[in-house]
Amino acid sequence: MINQANNNGIDGQNKKLSKAFAKLQKLVEALNKKDIPAEIGEVINQEIASIDSFTGTDRERAKKMNKAHSLILQLVKKKLGFVPKGHYTGVWIAIGLSAMGVPFGLIWMTVTGNPGFFAVGIGMGLPIGLAIGASMDKKAEKEGKQLSL
Repeated sequence: MINQANNNGIDGQNKKLSKAFAKLQKLVEALNKKDIPAEIGEVINQEIASIDSFTGTDRERAKKMNKAHSLILQLVKKKLGFVPKGHYTGVWIAIGLSAMGVPFGLIWMTVTGNPGFFAVGIGMGLPIGLAIGASMDKKAEKEGKQLSL
């Protein structure tokens, strides 16, 4: 089981700190619903303990919490394959636009000699990336590898 971070000194007056704390707590709650191996849970608990023992300004604490959130997400993605909802959709939209849409647009623009056709390629890349990403998100959900964040 993964330990919750302490909310020492978080009174809601600093919105960035409160938001970072809530985001970290939501991640911990989502991970506690999953079967996490003990060694990975220990690494996550150590990261959370470093946040609890950190003394600094509210801004520094918020930054540390956001960094810990990112590190924990990277760890569980790399080691366990867990990803947040919509992760693959976001990644594949970017890939669809840049790797598919731009080249198609450049080809059509070159063939027709009309720069307006560049946008048509981007319009094609977006739905292709969206479809691929959505299917990968559905697959992750079926396999129980999706975190509800």
